[in-house]
Amino acid sequence: MLPVRPVPKKDGGQAAVLEAMTVNPAVENMIRDSRIPQIGIAISGGAGQRMLSMDGKLPRLFRTGVIIREVALTCAVSPA
Repeated sequence: MLPVRPVPKKDGGQAAVLEAMTVNPAVENMIRDSRIPQIGIAISGGAGQRMLSMDGKLPRLFRTGVIIREVALTCAVSPA
């Protein structure tokens, strides 16, 4: 099951923002060594391994006009 977060769309309704992680050797090491906060960094840099981050999807939804800026910032894990 993928973590999904519904976010309000500009024109009503909701858009699904999801996160997907591939458990690769780097992620396995982070889990084993209890470096859980670093997993988000691995997800953000893992697009080549079909990983998706919620914070990576929110700017795309904003740029395409699906959501407004304030929603993107409010829903982001790391608004920066």
